Amino acid sequence: MAGCRRNGSVITKSGSTLAVGANYLVNVLAPGGIATSPASGATIFLEHGHGFSVGHKVMIHSISAGTFTYLPGSAISISDPSFVTLGGVVPVFAVADGDVIFNMAADNSPTATPNFNGNGAEIFEEIALEDPVANQLVQADTNGAYGYFWSGARVWEVFRSPSSGLVLAYEIDISSGSAADASGTALPAQGDFPGQTFYLRATPPSQGGLLYAWAEDATGAFNWVEVIGG
Repeated sequence: MAGCRRNGSVITKSGSTLAVGANYLVNVLAPGGIATSPASGATIFLEHGHGFSVGHKVMIHSISAGTFTYLPGSAISISDPSFVTLGGVVPVFAVADGDVIFNMAADNSPTATPNFNGNGAEIFEEIALEDPVANQLVQADTNGAYGYFWSGARVWEVFRSPSSGLVLAYEIDISSGSAADASGTALPAQGDFPGQTFYLRATPPSQGGLLYAWAEDATGAFNWVEVIGG
């Protein structure tokens, strides 16, 4: 089975000046959730469709304060479509409506600074979904560009400073719509690429509305996948 290619770039802004995010760290996480109301004790209320399971740890982004709070000694003990409840050592924490709750999976940091090694998502170095990327971490180049292969399922990305490791930005619910396979609409083979068949799939707006393309060669293998536009 072939995977999907993620091509991203990090752009920073200082006042009205834009610059590339050279060498930024990019962590790929399993989906988290968006808070729908203040927390009640150890319970966080979330929009339906969150990605948490029992055993996952959380990091809270307070929209109003701009802070990121990781809870190292707490893991989810109850996961419901509309809420999660934390178990273990649960400190006093605050959550407001609209706050972003990150899925840190099995992150093993014992301190308030996560290690980002929870392995809640999978990304790979090869389009065939081979050679897993350790800790789901890639680094942007000097032009701010980065990339990886993944199944096409929903993932979140967290952008961190290469010097301090602090979270500076994030992007949620990245998805190709589905993994690449041969269920798209076959197009005629192109003259410049004899023996290949091209496929297209347009994802629905709820999944990003992207036009996705890939090619199948004469052996039945998919040798590239690309987002054409959105």
